[in-house]
Amino acid sequence: MKMDNKRGAAVIAEWPKRVPLSTLDKLLMLLTLAVLLVPIVHLLMNYGALPAEIATEYQGGAVVETEREAKWFLLVLAGADVLCTLSVLICLFFPGAINVPPALLKRPALEIIRGTRGYLCFTAIACAVFFGYMLEVFLRCARGTPTEMSGWAIGAFVVLIFGSMVVYFLWLWKGDGPKKTAVPLRSKLNTEAGKIIGQWPKRLPLSLLDKIMIGVSALLVVLALARLAMVYGDLPEVIPSHYGLNGEVDGTGGKPTLLILGGVDVLCWAAVVASNFFPQAINVPVFLLRRSGEEIVQGTRVLLNVIAILCAGLFWYLLEATVQIALGSAAAISNIVMFGFMGALILACLIYFFWLWRA
Repeated sequence: MKMDNKRGAAVIAEWPKRVPLSTLDKLLMLLTLAVLLVPIVHLLMNYGALPAEIATEYQGGAVVETEREAKWFLLVLAGADVLCTLSVLICLFFPGAINVPPALLKRPALEIIRGTRGYLCFTAIACAVFFGYMLEVFLRCARGTPTEMSGWAIGAFVVLIFGSMVVYFLWLWKGDGPKKTAVPLRSKLNTEAGKIIGQWPKRLPLSLLDKIMIGVSALLVVLALARLAMVYGDLPEVIPSHYGLNGEVDGTGGKPTLLILGGVDVLCWAAVVASNFFPQAINVPVFLLRRSGEEIVQGTRVLLNVIAILCAGLFWYLLEATVQIALGSAAAISNIVMFGFMGALILACLIYFFWLWRA
């Protein structure tokens, strides 16, 4: 069933190709870069004096000195933080990369873009601050000053990230519809994209492929949980809970850890599968709105169900490997399987975005 989403269509139709950065945007961007660069410069200045290995694992806020990695791990961590931050800041210059679910297109395009810019900058600043704090803890421990990772700091970071996300989506939801606004210079009306949103399906029956993929992922989850229930009583009280880059066990915990892992897996699987039934929750960047709404929804369902299958399969493998190691039948997990999972996930996402782009 198609939804005559005139409001969303009007918003997308006036979506600008370029929007000049406001003074606030520029200040937030500079603040983000400053917060990002200060700890990285601090790391580079002290890198030569660090020991070859550093503590990298935390349990209950305390550094576990038996779990260590080569010091270049800090450079990898810094590089990942830089890439994530820059990818967020790049979105400030390309409004077409911003994606909002059709159900939340309730404000003028310019208002959504500017609000999203503020949200992205806030998120980038919060992540950069937490990275700087985490890096400082690593450096202090490496220099021989045992320092705990504060549970309050971790909790505050999680609350800020999820709290800002809730505030942002509520702000979108409370919008009262597009208004007559002047479209800035160097912009281009997205008439075709507006038509796509205007006819975005409100409901779309599951295809046979959708049902098969959901069934496969559900079967993997059920088999894994059944296996856990069968062997749980035979497991020792302390089991592997963390694996190093070489696949070997470098951390242990109580066996209830597996119950938590199973609960997280079920919740993630349910969230991904549930999105099949709510096309209005699917969001695609404006510049990739090149196919009909039904095509995009169907293609996105395939991607989501592939992700559900991969995640369910990975959970089953990690559970089985942990059980075998705990019972003494194996010594490590397979890096081939882990890297294969990551490669398959990245490949699926690349194929999906290429499919959208090639329309």
